Amino acid sequence: MASLSLPGRTNAWFEATLYGRVNGYVTDFNKDIGDHVKAGDVLALIETPELDQQYQATQAKQQEIEAERNVAQSAVEFAKITYQRWEQAAPDGVVAIQERDQKKSEWDVAVAKLKAADAQVTSGNAELKRLKSMLDFKQVRAPFDGVIIAREVDKGSLVTAGSTTNTTPLFTIARYDKMRVFIDVPEAAVPMIVNGMDVNVEAREYPGRPFTGKVARTAEAIDTVSKTLKVEVDVPNPDLKLLPGMYVMSAFQTTRSDPPLRVPAAALAFSPRGAEVAIVDADHRVKFKPVTIGRDLGDSVEISSGLRGDETIALNVGTQIPEGERVSPTVVEDLAPVSPPAQARPARSRRSARA
Repeated sequence: MASLSLPGRTNAWFEATLYGRVNGYVTDFNKDIGDHVKAGDVLALIETPELDQQYQATQAKQQEIEAERNVAQSAVEFAKITYQRWEQAAPDGVVAIQERDQKKSEWDVAVAKLKAADAQVTSGNAELKRLKSMLDFKQVRAPFDGVIIAREVDKGSLVTAGSTTNTTPLFTIARYDKMRVFIDVPEAAVPMIVNGMDVNVEAREYPGRPFTGKVARTAEAIDTVSKTLKVEVDVPNPDLKLLPGMYVMSAFQTTRSDPPLRVPAAALAFSPRGAEVAIVDADHRVKFKPVTIGRDLGDSVEISSGLRGDETIALNVGTQIPEGERVSPTVVEDLAPVSPPAQARPARSRRSARA
């Protein structure tokens, strides 16, 4: 079992900034910062005199349009009856065929006018419905269960519809009974991350109390600048102890079939060839082995490749002792596994005493 501990930040499960949908003035607000709300709760009321007048004018106009439509309907019925009478009289020679065709044309015109009137009624009803929907936005409602984390308006404030940079928001509401913790995982540790794996999250504000979550998803791409993978961990937070924006430490618990070696940072030497570790062979001669550093853990580092794990490592050699120099090594100590932040196979540590 290996553990990878990395810093992260908490984010609310949902967070929304509410803007005005209509122009007007705030007459009252029912909720304030820190209030817990349910979906549909009225947060504030907006007075919209211009919208109210527009709605009333549209209602009056709609009544006029419907009256004109009724007139057109009557005209169609009259034209139809008249044409039917002339059609019955034409075969007997009472009226001319041309006059009968004229009555048919008048009936067709009346039907066309009725269709136009019907279209105006439909259009008017749609406009009334739109304005009625706009009037519903006079009540600012919570979109979901959550907590008010910001209020930007006071009673009497002018509200402008829209969500541009020049528009003042009304409220910000967050739901965080479940948290999203975002962590930037170094590229070298990416193979350890698997969706669904357990993660222990700790906040310094609550020492000794871990919050357990799981990896929900990753960005599936390495950031080219920071060389990290963005990982989202979902953490239950039923008592709302964790707050959005907190700094936390997240420990990924993973089982690796080939856990990396960990050596003291003092074992590293750097040359034009890159990172190296000085080892002492069976003849007590110093040799430098190129290695690949997996993770830098501060006082120790994980070695991804270059060591087998049974070498005798010399500390603080640097460039003081040339390769091949015979030394009389003195055992300092055997390194024990370190936790946290990571467990690895300890390499035997020895210090070179003299050349």
